[in-house]
Amino acid sequence: YIIRIYLLSILFGGFGAYHFNTGFKRIKSFFQERCHPINLSVLRIIIFTYLLVGGFHQSAITFSKLGKDALVPPFGWGFLLDVPYPSAEVVTFLVYLFWISCVFGLLGIFTLRSIQASTILGFFIIGLPMMYGKINSYYIIWHILLLMSFGPKTHLLSIDAILKKRKSFPSID
Repeated sequence: YIIRIYLLSILFGGFGAYHFNTGFKRIKSFFQERCHPINLSVLRIIIFTYLLVGGFHQSAITFSKLGKDALVPPFGWGFLLDVPYPSAEVVTFLVYLFWISCVFGLLGIFTLRSIQASTILGFFIIGLPMMYGKINSYYIIWHILLLMSFGPKTHLLSIDAILKKRKSFPSID
């Protein structure tokens, strides 16, 4: 058993040493390579489709009906127990706003603003079940939304792009 660990460490050590010399150049070129903005537009469409069919809406509404007594915030977030808790009706309204902003983001209507609205509302909608102890890895979707909200090139495959081409639509982005 120990010999296998030694052989694996030699193998991975040799692999790491080989890529150590060329690795930094590869990593640097990977992050600095220019690409066509259609990649970000496809990512936008995939993320918003996942947000619309992923069931985040229903879980937020379900958990909001449990009340403040069932809250089990993650470590370090206990200060949120002192914040006024929204009612189930407020959460339902915010879920509908989130859903509308996701539809706008998917179709590309006011693309950048709808991504920003989805990011702000998604922080609450996606994060609400986590305050009840339901920790999943879908919070990464919110991080992708956050990154896209600062990128101006996500509107290529959108209704905004079609209307902007006709020059009959003022851009607010």
